[in-house]
Amino acid sequence: MSLRISYNNFYVVSMTSIKPWETLTLADDFIFCRVLTNEEVCKALLEQMLDIKIDHLEYLQSQQTIDVTLASKGIRLDVYVKDSDRVFDLEMQKINTLDLPKRARYYQSMIDVNIIHKGESYTSLKESYVIFICLEDPFGMGLSCYHFDSICKENPKLLLNDMAHKVFYNVSSYDKEKNPEVKAFLRLLAEGKPETKLTTKMKDLVKETLHNESWRTKYMTVEMLMVEEKQAGIKIGLEQGRKAGVEEGFIETAKNMKNVNIDIATISLCTGLSIEEIEKL
Repeated sequence: MSLRISYNNFYVVSMTSIKPWETLTLADDFIFCRVLTNEEVCKALLEQMLDIKIDHLEYLQSQQTIDVTLASKGIRLDVYVKDSDRVFDLEMQKINTLDLPKRARYYQSMIDVNIIHKGESYTSLKESYVIFICLEDPFGMGLSCYHFDSICKENPKLLLNDMAHKVFYNVSSYDKEKNPEVKAFLRLLAEGKPETKLTTKMKDLVKETLHNESWRTKYMTVEMLMVEEKQAGIKIGLEQGRKAGVEEGFIETAKNMKNVNIDIATISLCTGLSIEEIEKL
């Protein structure tokens, strides 16, 4: 399914097609979330990716939606879990939308607001990890992993120690990953080939999910709702644009497409606006 929009003599195409169920892989959001709801798999993967030990995991809900206020932009987290002292958000990212650093910043801030309650001390904030698993290199340096913590510019040895970590894994450079288990996971995403006990378990869970008619129905329902959200955002922008003129119309369209989390590259393709113009909206 695709949506073709006519605006006077301008034509744009919105990438709202629903991927066939049978062709889904671990690299697709829905399947990724389903597989990572297996606590044994999720715990083992986090321990390997972050080089930590986890006593247990509690699921704060897969595909968790956080809305803090009516005026703020809500977020939908793929896999949102915690242990005794830490919170983890794992995000599957198929396309480099060019806004990942700011998205990571916003996700982390929303998670913090969601954790701390009115009247509580800031010391109650847990250590947090926002982890993006990217099929494309998010920073173009060819590294398999980019791990960011806050440091002092004047003295790089001084850590801010705010216990907020942003981690980006680059699937396209899986061959450079030193940890064998993580390398096998990244290769599974890239080529679909399991090499270890953990990745074989993941592959089996993918097969189980694809053979489950109930999950198939849920997938189609979720995807249709997301398509409707995107189409509604585009429609609102076009309606406002007709009143404001062609150029202003594309700006309004871009704003509404951003509000329903359409990636910047697609917005640029649909509206003709540059990446820089869209980022400033």
